[in-house]
Amino acid sequence: MKDTILARRYALAALQCLNKAEYQKASEQTFALRKHFKANPEHVKYLSASVINKQHKQEFIAAIVTELKLEYLDFWQRTFAVLIAKHRCNLIETFLKALDILLIEALDQRHIDLILAHEQPKELVDMIDSEVERILGSKTISDVTIDKGIIGGFIAITKNQIIDASVRTQLRNFSLKKVSSLPRSGIPPAVTAVTTQK
Repeated sequence: MKDTILARRYALAALQCLNKAEYQKASEQTFALRKHFKANPEHVKYLSASVINKQHKQEFIAAIVTELKLEYLDFWQRTFAVLIAKHRCNLIETFLKALDILLIEALDQRHIDLILAHEQPKELVDMIDSEVERILGSKTISDVTIDKGIIGGFIAITKNQIIDASVRTQLRNFSLKKVSSLPRSGIPPAVTAVTTQK
């Protein structure tokens, strides 16, 4: 929790360095960096290592930003320079998520955490996004994670709302409906066990 609060503070400070005309592009670049660090957790470890000097870390960040062809090189170098100087590179992913959410909100969009049971083609994810946008009545930017425990379907989580269309929840609700429709005296022991498990 402390890390999340701290990351949000750094994100708010970074947001102040941008003008509103830069928000959309900065949001796209933040998303690209989030994908990069999620796919390369060893880069966060490298940047967090106390034995690596600040200059090498700055050069490493510049190389990542250049490789990703991000236009706001100065902004990212200054932003990461703060994290490097404060020895807070372990917060990179949390910081980038906080910045992404702030930018999305500033653009009058809604951030959603979209949980899927399995990797899905982009077309299907876009269809789910469209349906969630229709339900919420606003433009959304989704952050997709995989959780095989939901079995199928999806769960969309916003700041103050959850849309649960997962197979796990549908099965749980089905089990509860079946149990509640049985006469009290006729509930078999196996069904009772299903309803008490979580």
